[in-house]
Amino acid sequence: MREERAAANRLKALPAKVGKRILIAAVLVVAIAGIVYAVQQNAETRRECPGHWHATFAIYVDGERVPFPQPPYQMSPGGKLPMSMHMHSPSQEILHFEPSPAECLGVAETFEMLDVDLGADAVTFEGSHGAFDGKYEADGNQTLRYFVQPRDGELQEEAWSSLRGRQLANGEKLLVAYGEYSQEEIQSMMDSISTPP
Repeated sequence: MREERAAANRLKALPAKVGKRILIAAVLVVAIAGIVYAVQQNAETRRECPGHWHATFAIYVDGERVPFPQPPYQMSPGGKLPMSMHMHSPSQEILHFEPSPAECLGVAETFEMLDVDLGADAVTFEGSHGAFDGKYEADGNQTLRYFVQPRDGELQEEAWSSLRGRQLANGEKLLVAYGEYSQEEIQSMMDSISTPP
């Protein structure tokens, strides 16, 4: 009788043991899949964003170019910028990307390092931008627009939603224009930005 009860109890416990093993196996499969996905994403990011590249930019507010004096907007020790994204004297427009390991730095993150908070409808300058420090909000004819021009390519307008997390490509120029401008004025401002080295 004892043996029968013990056998019956073993049969009852069998589904619980099998269930635990299945759960453990499922957790391991999910963990391994997560690791594989992270490694793959990291490899794709490295392919998309090289370890050393340059882009140039300008920000205009009501027809005036916003300054990025050096220091502080150069690499340490004379300035505050890290190796991953910095500027070199005397240029106030060349962004030098040199992250190690290679990683993407989106436009929003890049300009935060330069004390500029960019958005869909407002731009805010804090730090060392002289008379431009403060917030500028789009209102009526005062618009905030973003333009990108690839090396040897045509100027094109981009929405903030598609630009904010995107890495500027090697050789690309970025124009941020707050105010009211004609297409000719936009092109003239873009032409004032040097082609990246």
